[in-house]
Amino acid sequence: MYKLRALLYSYPWMMAPVFIGSGIIYAFALRGPGRPGSLFLYAFAWAACAFACGWLLKVSFDWPRLSRLRRSDYSDVWNALSPTAKSGARAAAGLSTERDLRTSGEDVAFRIAHAVSLQPTEDVLEIGCGVGRVGWAMAPRCRTWTGCDISGNMISHTRRRLAKLANVRLVHLRRCDLDQIEEASVDMVYCTNALIHMDQKERFQYVLDAYRILRPQGRLYIDTIALDSREGWHMVENNLAQAKAGLKSPPYIPTASTPDELVAYFAKAGFAETRYEICDSLLAVVGVKT
Repeated sequence: MYKLRALLYSYPWMMAPVFIGSGIIYAFALRGPGRPGSLFLYAFAWAACAFACGWLLKVSFDWPRLSRLRRSDYSDVWNALSPTAKSGARAAAGLSTERDLRTSGEDVAFRIAHAVSLQPTEDVLEIGCGVGRVGWAMAPRCRTWTGCDISGNMISHTRRRLAKLANVRLVHLRRCDLDQIEEASVDMVYCTNALIHMDQKERFQYVLDAYRILRPQGRLYIDTIALDSREGWHMVENNLAQAKAGLKSPPYIPTASTPDELVAYFAKAGFAETRYEICDSLLAVVGVKT
């Protein structure tokens, strides 16, 4: 059923030829010397086909059905949003074409690599790799690149997009943590455009785990939307307007952060030399494991 829904999500028009074809078969049956019982069966089959077509089309337009999911159902939410590579890219980054993904990924990878002074001999890990938008541009900049995501669909899309890169490793996370990653095994961890969809406890958990898996002098980079910015405050007002209108917010609804929040996570996890920068609406924080 999941694969059928994904197919209908991509090609919602596919049921129309099925319905028209069954109607043509029924029309030919009416013109022939069929018996009343046979004609009844043909009519019943056509009606059943019409019902099935209508129901499946409704499913395709209602998909994904997020109203039944909670914000903490991260795996189910992002699997629902990413039945195809294009839908996953739109959900994660608002982009869908390969050209746009590569241009955006290159810009972000350059910004992160510059912020942490990334070296080509270092091992890098991304939290919430999505469809590999940034990983595609980051992997050639380092010795190894590990992409982690809680969505199996996202991991599958990344595997296909980055199949030609030999230094890529992908990890399908079981929970919102990095328990599956070895201690002191990477030199740099980054999380871009993902923290905004997490709750506070998951945000701090990933910072704690990043500290554990980093080698001495390893760096953690996190960026998100600054609360006290035009875009960040627009999110607050939009969420408030939805609540006043009686609308249920989707479980992936973004929530911005303040510098104090992220710096506190870094400090409590043990990071030193923590610094942050706000550029327009983007809040970026870097910490070093001593």
